[in-house]
Amino acid sequence: MPSIVLTAKQATMHNPIKRPGKVLTFSKACANQKNLKQGKLIQVDMKKEGLQSNITAKYALINKYIRCGGLDEARQIFDHLPTRNAESCNTLIAGYAENGLYCQTLQVLERMQKEDLQPDSNTFVSILKACSKGKASNKVKLVHAEIIKNRLESDIFVGTSLVDAYAKCGNIIAARQVFDNLPNRNLVSWNTMISAYAQNGSGHQALELFEKMQEEDIKPDGISFVSALKACGLIRSIDKGKVIHYLIRKSSLDSDIIVGNSLVDMYMKCGSVLQGCDVFNKLPKRDVVSWNAIIGGHVRHGHGKQALQLFKNMEEEEVEPDNVTYVVILKACGSIGAIEDGILIHNKISRRQLESDVFVGTALMNMYAKCGKLFEARLVFEKLKVRNRVSWNAMIAGYVNHRLDKEAIKLFEEMQQNGVQPDKITFQSVLKACGRISLHEGRMIHRQVVNMGLESDMHIGSTLVDMYANFGSIHEAHKVFNEMLARDTVAWNALITGYAQQGSGLEVLQLFKVMKDEGIDPDGVTFVSVLKACGSMGDLENGKLVHTMVLKRKLGSDVYIGATIIDMYAKCGSLNDAKQVFDNLVERDLVAWNAMIAGYVQHGYGRQALELFKNMKEEGLKPDIFTFASVLKACGCIAALDQGKLIHAQIRESGLEPDLLVANNLVDMYAKCGQLDKAYDVFANLKRRDVTSWNALMAGCAHLGLGTHALKVFGEMLKDGVQPNDATFVCALSACSHANLPKDGVQIFDSMADFGIIPKWQHYSCMVDILSRAGNLLEAEEFIHKMPVQPDADMWMSLLGACRTYGNVELAIRSFQSILKLNKNHTAAHVLMSNIYAMAGSWEKKVAVRKEMESHLGSV
Repeated sequence: MPSIVLTAKQATMHNPIKRPGKVLTFSKACANQKNLKQGKLIQVDMKKEGLQSNITAKYALINKYIRCGGLDEARQIFDHLPTRNAESCNTLIAGYAENGLYCQTLQVLERMQKEDLQPDSNTFVSILKACSKGKASNKVKLVHAEIIKNRLESDIFVGTSLVDAYAKCGNIIAARQVFDNLPNRNLVSWNTMISAYAQNGSGHQALELFEKMQEEDIKPDGISFVSALKACGLIRSIDKGKVIHYLIRKSSLDSDIIVGNSLVDMYMKCGSVLQGCDVFNKLPKRDVVSWNAIIGGHVRHGHGKQALQLFKNMEEEEVEPDNVTYVVILKACGSIGAIEDGILIHNKISRRQLESDVFVGTALMNMYAKCGKLFEARLVFEKLKVRNRVSWNAMIAGYVNHRLDKEAIKLFEEMQQNGVQPDKITFQSVLKACGRISLHEGRMIHRQVVNMGLESDMHIGSTLVDMYANFGSIHEAHKVFNEMLARDTVAWNALITGYAQQGSGLEVLQLFKVMKDEGIDPDGVTFVSVLKACGSMGDLENGKLVHTMVLKRKLGSDVYIGATIIDMYAKCGSLNDAKQVFDNLVERDLVAWNAMIAGYVQHGYGRQALELFKNMKEEGLKPDIFTFASVLKACGCIAALDQGKLIHAQIRESGLEPDLLVANNLVDMYAKCGQLDKAYDVFANLKRRDVTSWNALMAGCAHLGLGTHALKVFGEMLKDGVQPNDATFVCALSACSHANLPKDGVQIFDSMADFGIIPKWQHYSCMVDILSRAGNLLEAEEFIHKMPVQPDADMWMSLLGACRTYGNVELAIRSFQSILKLNKNHTAAHVLMSNIYAMAGSWEKKVAVRKEMESHLGSV
């Protein structure tokens, strides 16, 4: 900064009568001490001495006030000067520049031009410095125009300042244009441009320029190396980082603490933790920046315990932590759940009165939230003197991550009431909360997102798709998805998972195909949803294709994906494939065991399921509610009462007996094993009963042929105010069939509409069986022809069996022909029809049917 230093002799030349030397000496001392009050006393003293009209003394006083931070006082004297020169203008401009007051610098420049004072390179360097501090991009352009007008664009100092100003204002393209147009470039100008790229995250361009600088025989210095190392860290280029490290050694700068710190930071950001530690350990001196780099690097790579140990080492070396240190070490505590260490660090922060710092406070909140201490996190939040958007977001995210969704939404509302505008991160968190508890709130926030013009954001779009899909509003989810400008794997997964949850397997496969056609690479989440879709549809062919894709991407060892593949094969009826996948898993967790056990149970292989259950326990895995639900079904399907009782005892020991899923399966197991009294006992002791509980008891009664009992349970269920479902009516109709109660069956079937339930194939099948068993054969045939679903061979077999019982040969022939249209090789139908002919005395027809059956068997 230009300054005016006057001797007593020089001052006397302007006013030989007075004695300004003493005043000017005081003025100089005052400036050095930055004592504004003393400066004002000197101004008073000047009046007493009669120096108020001495121009040189006034210049000195302007300089003094600027050094003391008294810009208003300096400006007042400046405005009242009888004459001004370029040097006095530059002095005031420099003062404004130091404080980032770019508007005032431009005002002084305008005054210079009005008074025909020629601005020089110092003028523009100072003004550009002020614009840089104020991030005033438009003002930089205006100053640039003035520089061109004054023909100073080729001045290396002005040019370098222009590069720096444009870069700091974020206009990196303009900075490069100025740099390229400089007729001469020195080390400072190269460093400025390289640093500009590094600071703006353009690592590749920074390194390209660093190499070009050396090609032009400009030897890099410490500043060059620091920027180049930062660039290497940005693009994770360990190879280029090592080359720069070699150049640093050649330049004997590896002992420089700033360069050394940058080396540590580069290696850690590039994932080379060992080399980063090696450089750190060899540093001749380590300051707080060194420790921050090494601790932060360990935290970044998930080495929370090592980071904590380094923090303790730092304290042992008596290096005082700063705000950055506390932010990174609190992140380490949160990542490993080290709440005790976190509390100790919190105490240190409190002693240094840093708790109210917004960055440290936010880090404290995050630490407590990740350790599950939401109350403590909220206390820190409330103590923050200034709460910025980051701190609000941290607290909201903490609530959401611990499923305290109502609190998150409430805090979101408070945030806006406090005048803090939500951003993308806020909306992502709060929409996730809405996706679990309130579609209405979610729609309101969606409108807010649209009003703020954020609906095209990919991350918000994905969260909206997920939110709508969670509530089954798949059309709204798809609409949001279609309106997204860009869609990544997360967005596709949200929609595909939504359709999978709805049981829309065909749509899942169609979306999966489009996703691949658009060049979006599926991940584990995608494959899990698609495999579930294949399983739900029994689509073994596509399931195998997806399995092949999983293996190609080397995702087969993922335990969760492996369990989903097992489940898919089991649901598709390919138990051998399921068992092969299960056996080949490197690691088998509880989910994989549950999938395999459930697969066996689903296909009636109860003994194999129980054997697998035994093996699972031998491997030290503890059963959960899903395991027990499956093995209880296994016991029921093979009437293994003794095994069922043993498992019941294990359930008690595990404390899982009150769980509704387990309890319902206990009722079902005892009923199917003929222990209806025991089933009733379990049912009666349930603290809460859902529709599945009632269904289990009804199914048990029906299974034992106690149709009347089953219908009594059905009546009690309705009295209890429990809404029946599809399965309830299957149980009730099945009971009517076993008890030969056709009138009750018809009434129950007709009542389904009263409960808003549309009959499915199983209900129609039960009705055919009810009518057939009751001897209402023609009514049963008419029912089959009129029902809206396509009949299968089993329905006609029910009628064919009844024809044998009641001796109706004509209807038997029609039923048999209907079966053959569906399956000409139906052996059971051929046997039954030949028996019907035999009972009717039609021996020739019996022989013909037998021969037809044998010919089909021979061709097979």
